[in-house]
Amino acid sequence: MTLRLLFLTPVTQVSFYVIDIDYTETYTLKAYNNATELIASQTISADDSGTGDGIATLFSVSASSANPIGYIILDVPDECGFAIDDFSFTPVPEPATFLLLGTGLLGIAHLGHRRLKKK
Repeated sequence: MTLRLLFLTPVTQVSFYVIDIDYTETYTLKAYNNATELIASQTISADDSGTGDGIATLFSVSASSANPIGYIILDVPDECGFAIDDFSFTPVPEPATFLLLGTGLLGIAHLGHRRLKKK
């Protein structure tokens, strides 16, 4: 089975736990940019450290903000029971956010400068 998750806003980091990697199961997480290029991957198999019946195993991939993650694919063995928990991701800050922050900082600096001139 293949699970695919598309991010509307690209992200720089994705992490989650897969619960119950046991027997002969192997899970592979692949992260792609919006140009469909593989930029990160992680494979975990049963008997790897931190796996087993009822154990939560961490999957985590990250990328740079210059080449962010557009979507991920999790390859899951057919006919196995598993759960995903504590899914989190870090969105790439939008340029408008930086512009707004910079403008605000310039405004505060300007007010400080004006107050010093009045004294």
